[in-house]
Amino acid sequence: WIRRFERSARHNRRVRPRCRLGLTTLLLVVGCAAPPAELAPTRGYILISLDTLGARHLGSYGAERDTSPFFDRLAGEGVLFENAFVQYPSTLVSHVSMFTGLYPQEHGVYPPSSVLSAEVPSLPERFREAGYRTAGHTEAGYVSADFGFDRGFDEFEAVANGGRAARTFERGLDFLEGLAPDDR
Repeated sequence: WIRRFERSARHNRRVRPRCRLGLTTLLLVVGCAAPPAELAPTRGYILISLDTLGARHLGSYGAERDTSPFFDRLAGEGVLFENAFVQYPSTLVSHVSMFTGLYPQEHGVYPPSSVLSAEVPSLPERFREAGYRTAGHTEAGYVSADFGFDRGFDEFEAVANGGRAARTFERGLDFLEGLAPDDR
């Protein structure tokens, strides 16, 4: 897989992620309790990771069939990354890199049983330190508390939904709806 990706990257500057539809969904919802003055207009942030979902199946990445109207609309209103690269071809390692900003050799978390060191700050911890309310919802697997992903969240759930991503998103929406008006 890596060799095929490197070959395509050499021949095509605009490389789209290529993978299969998968099971793990991570929804990081960040509501704002008391935003810093320079971020006052921003109500919050949402990070959605659909692990092993091929970008070629989403309209926002050029799919011809209307398979993803919600995500297409969300991508039109938010930030859409067209050139994203994994640091390691593994759910666990890639998500730890996303949550820490570190390369795998720096954070040292590898499957099947590594756990993120408490000394390494994570994205949810940084948001919480800045006054944001945080919630993380995932379908478990390699993105669960077993590996340290629950750190920094006010609310964290890792529930095996049998691939039902809709339930994961419902839990995130419940968190947003539960915020007090002054939390936003």
